[in-house]
Amino acid sequence: MKIIDERDFKKIHYLEDKMLQFYRTTNDYTAFQKTSDYPVIWSLVKSLAEEIKMEKDQCRVLEIGAGRSGFGKFIEKTGRKGIFLTSQDITDRNSEELEKYSDEVIFKNINELNSSWDIIFHTYVLEHLIRPKEFIRHIYNLLNYNGYHVIQSPRYDIPFYCPPAMDHLSRLEKNMYSFRFLLQDVLPLSLYRKETFAIFSDPAVFHLPFFRDRDAVHRVSKKDIILFHKDYGSCKDYHLPWGGLKDCIVKKFLTLRIIIKKTVNKRIEATEIGSAR
Repeated sequence: MKIIDERDFKKIHYLEDKMLQFYRTTNDYTAFQKTSDYPVIWSLVKSLAEEIKMEKDQCRVLEIGAGRSGFGKFIEKTGRKGIFLTSQDITDRNSEELEKYSDEVIFKNINELNSSWDIIFHTYVLEHLIRPKEFIRHIYNLLNYNGYHVIQSPRYDIPFYCPPAMDHLSRLEKNMYSFRFLLQDVLPLSLYRKETFAIFSDPAVFHLPFFRDRDAVHRVSKKDIILFHKDYGSCKDYHLPWGGLKDCIVKKFLTLRIIIKKTVNKRIEATEIGSAR
């Protein structure tokens, strides 16, 4: 397995084709079978929407990678007056479920969207992205000024933590990758080539039966997200309630839970972030 980035055109296109084929043909992927339940982030989005509605009549909300999302049902129960909900996914396998509670359902890649929203959020999507930097750029450009991008996903930048995408590797190979990323996170740029928004070219899902996040190709790093937005927006964590030591470790250290506010009223061009189209 190699670590690649969005500039490796051929490898990125090859990985995209393989992953799309997997999502279109798998019957084991839990996001296609079970309605999601994330009341904490949903309550947060709802509260941000209420804040925005104090300044305008309607708050436009976009959920990325909705799958079998329960968010629409959640806001129906808690009050959705003034919220226009758009649900997006790359496949239409959950179209009937999404159309029940969404004002608009879109089955397109994020880079094909051209409208604008006040809040864009996604849960456990970022780790599956093959072009994460381009994805984040698109979201920023789709947000209205002072809009919010809310993220919840695993974090894979904790020292010596090996993500499930490495499950098919030997212990020696895992240790080598862990040491490599430790150097990247610790040493200054002048001494080591930092691989931001790193992508795993050959995830475990191609070699082993599906298990949670074996298809997670993006090494999610909180530092990457914060550095990307340093000239364009503000970032802050939000709290996830926890119970017990293990749950505390997972939610405080192994989960990315961040709110990004768009504070600069401009577009980010691909050339500004070194991303290639």
